[in-house]
Amino acid sequence: MRVLTHVIQAITVLLIAGLTIRCWRESRKQHAINLTTALFIGCCLCWWTNPYASTFHYAAAPNRYDLNVPSWGPYLPGWQGETPVLESFVLTAAYTPLVLWPLAGLAFCRFLRRHRPHWSLTRVIATSVIPLIVFDVIVVQVFVLFGGFGYPRAVPGLTLFEGEWYQQTATNAFSICVLCATPMFAMAFIAEVRGRTVHIFRGSDLLPRRVQPWIRILAGIGLVNLCILAFQAGELIASLFGYTNPATPSWYQRPPS
Repeated sequence: MRVLTHVIQAITVLLIAGLTIRCWRESRKQHAINLTTALFIGCCLCWWTNPYASTFHYAAAPNRYDLNVPSWGPYLPGWQGETPVLESFVLTAAYTPLVLWPLAGLAFCRFLRRHRPHWSLTRVIATSVIPLIVFDVIVVQVFVLFGGFGYPRAVPGLTLFEGEWYQQTATNAFSICVLCATPMFAMAFIAEVRGRTVHIFRGSDLLPRRVQPWIRILAGIGLVNLCILAFQAGELIASLFGYTNPATPSWYQRPPS
């Protein structure tokens, strides 16, 4: 697991670097901050919300073999979690690649639009959530197996591989895909079909050119943080109905008091 931890650390760094280069090139080519870049910057700045998933119970476990620091949860408003708790590099950095989720959802919407042109926009968006959930389950399961993070609490009847150390709560897939990613790719898809400026960027074209990039970046940061907080709320609620898995391995357990 120590070796796998180093592997997932390297993969995470390379993925973030690749996304950074892609967003920089796209924005430079378009001479403007596009939606992907704004959302990516927002994903880079939403890691602070991570302790909220464990507000009442230890629901999101970092890998103790990973680079880690004491949690800043006790300094967040309303946080009442158990201490001590760690925050690890991979778990916090994993929020940055989340920009791939709305991109995947948008790709599914485009695919359905081409093959089901008579479907309404609402139906296309709702149907696209299904493959997005499958995508999420596969990616998250790989991260769990490689030691990126774990789920020490299981929700009865709503947990994949329940009772195993590599279990994954289905509520996680619902929260990240429905509460977090769907508002982002739905907004992008509707704007694309109707030939309009994406909703959070409307009005930015009327501002002075030197101000436009900053307004778009702030819009992206605000939207992503709002969606991620909804995701954390979903994780928090799920933890209230769960139980601690006795098979949780040492690298996913809270450090001793």
